[in-house]
Amino acid sequence: MKRIILNACLFLCCGAMTAMAQTDGTFQFVDKDGHGIADGSTVTMNELTADDFLGNFINSGLSVKNVSGEQAFIRLVYHIAAIDNGSFQVCFPVNCITQDAIGTFVTETGNIQPEAVVSLQSEWFPTAYGRCTTTYSIEVMGETGFAPKISYEKLADGPSVTVIFDYRDPASVNSPQCEALTSTQCYDLQGRRLDRHAAKGLHIERRQDGRVVKLLTR
Repeated sequence: MKRIILNACLFLCCGAMTAMAQTDGTFQFVDKDGHGIADGSTVTMNELTADDFLGNFINSGLSVKNVSGEQAFIRLVYHIAAIDNGSFQVCFPVNCITQDAIGTFVTETGNIQPEAVVSLQSEWFPTAYGRCTTTYSIEVMGETGFAPKISYEKLADGPSVTVIFDYRDPASVNSPQCEALTSTQCYDLQGRRLDRHAAKGLHIERRQDGRVVKLLTR
């Protein structure tokens, strides 16, 4: 009898631990087109946006969708595993937080309405070629206390997604051979070859002496 009871307890404990380990389905990461991103996925972003006010940045392209059917509270935990240069920013769910070093950081708690999609507004602002790798994890929160002393406690772990921000030298991508240049080569920020004389806006030039420079032509 004791063995049967012990086995039953072990079964119930293992079942409870499995349930706790499951990812909560209140929220879902979605891409810029609204498509869901599977828990544990890794995506690479390399599209550089030039902004005269903010400076150059690569956006994560991530948003969060509330799929629970009712208002829910959320907090974001993000771990910067590598940042070669520049700074990293998250503006979610309300305030903006900027970091320039590796580490684990936590946002404030906010609420998202049913079926609503909220952008993370998360970008890496590189100052040179390199990479920034960040893992985003959702925490489902619950309200405790009463106004005006409302606080929040963690209820469950939601999904996680890792983003690799990759800012590469387009000249090295398009010119893998080490042959001498006979003229200046011009590329856009995505590495596509341009007609140097027709290039307008922000572009990159690889010159005969091997130098690579970024130019703004109006």
